[in-house]
Amino acid sequence: MAHQADGQYQARMFLQTLKSSAQGDNEEDLPVGHDIFFVIPWDTAHWMDLCMVDIRESSEFLRRFIKRANQFNTMYGRGKGHAEYQDVAKQNSLKAHVTKVYATTRFASSSFSQFDSIYESYEALCKAFSAIRETDDEDEEMKYMIKGRDFCLNLGGIIDILSKPMEMMIKSKSLDQYLWSVTKWWPKVKAILLAMKRDLTGQLSDIQKVTVRKELFPKLWKHYEDLNEEDSVGVQLLPGWMVVDTAEQVDSISKKKRKVIEWSERTVEDCLKDLVILSENVTDGMDSRYAKSVSEAAHILGRCLHLPDVVSFVQGLNGRFTARQVAARDVYGNAEFRSFYTYQAIYEYWKGPYSNCQSMYRLAKESLSALSNHAHRQFKDVVFQVSQVVWMDLGGCRKYWFPPERPEEGTHSQAPLKEYTVKSEDHEIDEKFVFTYDDGVYTARLDQATAFSTFYTNEAIYQAAGKEFCIALDVALAMSGSEAVVGSYYSVMNTQSKAEGQLNDTLTQRTNVDWCFLMPLQCVETIREVASLYLDGNKEIGLPRHQIPVFVDERGRALNKYALYRTDYFVLNEKDKDYKK
Repeated sequence: MAHQADGQYQARMFLQTLKSSAQGDNEEDLPVGHDIFFVIPWDTAHWMDLCMVDIRESSEFLRRFIKRANQFNTMYGRGKGHAEYQDVAKQNSLKAHVTKVYATTRFASSSFSQFDSIYESYEALCKAFSAIRETDDEDEEMKYMIKGRDFCLNLGGIIDILSKPMEMMIKSKSLDQYLWSVTKWWPKVKAILLAMKRDLTGQLSDIQKVTVRKELFPKLWKHYEDLNEEDSVGVQLLPGWMVVDTAEQVDSISKKKRKVIEWSERTVEDCLKDLVILSENVTDGMDSRYAKSVSEAAHILGRCLHLPDVVSFVQGLNGRFTARQVAARDVYGNAEFRSFYTYQAIYEYWKGPYSNCQSMYRLAKESLSALSNHAHRQFKDVVFQVSQVVWMDLGGCRKYWFPPERPEEGTHSQAPLKEYTVKSEDHEIDEKFVFTYDDGVYTARLDQATAFSTFYTNEAIYQAAGKEFCIALDVALAMSGSEAVVGSYYSVMNTQSKAEGQLNDTLTQRTNVDWCFLMPLQCVETIREVASLYLDGNKEIGLPRHQIPVFVDERGRALNKYALYRTDYFVLNEKDKDYKK
């Protein structure tokens, strides 16, 4: 049993009560390993967000940077400032994304988009500030906050460092993430963060020349050397200065109070040291949360049911494998799958017709002693079946399991497959799968959701895997999910609820229909037909045209005060009144 849940369901008392209610009074008859597989996973996106909150609140550097980044939204988020910003961007043919504020009440992955929008629109934002708001006052703090070289350096570094954790967070909110997915994602993200820390530490030893790797720091690498120039990224940058303290002093002659500002210079070395600390904090914070939040069941299933690992064992040339590959494939995941498979089989007896008879249950448990060998054969057959999908296109599923990395690459060739390799980049979370045919090379990603669905929708795959394995796989897949998707579903339900009340079945059906529909922008023809009915009505079915809440008198229209079209506005006149009758 499992549900993807938020932190309040991880309390020890809640879990103990739930287990007690589920297992009843007789604990002796529980299946072996019950405590391992009876889990309520902590939703990955939620515990990651808690980690990011801890990092933000404990890091003076990150809080200060967020304060500086929020200044753009304060100046150009709305009203006159927004119009100024858009006008300057249009005049200079620059990108002008809508400014955002770092929302502390939302997921960090959503708030993180603020930094990306600033990066894309930075030239337009600074040109708008320089053209209208910047002054010649040397003590003006704002221009150093948004145009300082230290801000640009930190912006690129923070985006690069947080991009992989945020990518992992977004992936964890998708429909096709599984209980064990995080056990494969985090080790890769951790390795990337550690490599980033090493690169930044090395950069400190040679500040003048960029030494960080492009694949790890694409934005910092691109702009690092340019930041030393006066005109960088199209903006006249200023030296990095930060206000440390402000005070008021009384002039000894005029007796007037004047503001005294204490400044601190922000050098490239200071910025790099802050980025090193940030990468270290993110690594340690995430690692600590991961250790406390991910169950043992997730690790067990990740060592046997993670499909990219399985398909990695069947790479080779012309369908032939080395002795080492065969030996590794025979060993992979056997112990873990055996423990889960055996547990699941015993659990079926425990909760099934023998559950009320202890002697029958013990007999059933003893007769299942051969399950271990049976599980080994089952799993070995499934791994062989995967190799058949890759090399022989079993069930015609190869193109569904391995869609193209880029849509323009087309689909798999019909020519014989010569070579199949797995390409794992040090700076990427997901693997790439390279198929070499007689007439070309095809690079793909593995669509795990589609691949798992073929175990139940494709007859050839189902027959090859066997009923028992498909049942066990179904249980494993049911132990996962995204709490964010559940929240989204109930948000849709709120839009379908009626204030005067309605039957629960009606509300459920309306929610399911709304949930299953495509996004409106994907239904152009349907929207056009609905809009036509709404605006023009239909006499045959007795549907009157609807009134658009814009009314213009005939004189105003005659003077061309408004550009009116019948499909956009409704002009109230005698003809429309007759139509209603």
